[in-house]
Amino acid sequence: MIRAVLFDLDDTLLDINLTAFVARWASGKARILAKASGIPYPIVMERLARSYMRVNDQSRDDQMTNEQLLNETFFSPSPWTTRPSRTPSASTSASASSPSRAAS
Repeated sequence: MIRAVLFDLDDTLLDINLTAFVARWASGKARILAKASGIPYPIVMERLARSYMRVNDQSRDDQMTNEQLLNETFFSPSPWTTRPSRTPSASTSASASSPSRAAS
């Protein structure tokens, strides 16, 4: 029978390396999200890290909830993971607008 439950909210009973814990937790979460979404792990990890850093920014003055800011950051493309758009060549534009392509 359980007679007591202790909550160590300030690390006085058990000393843990919070930085190492968070790094492993985020890495595991990114691996799960990458596998489920089909997005490469490095991209998911970069987006996740960028999102958590923005949520934890002490100089924030926005009116967004943490969830809103995390979602906005995570789902927006970053300059490190986006590729510059290529302009379509003349042959690509012509074949894309041909009637046989539109019908299929």
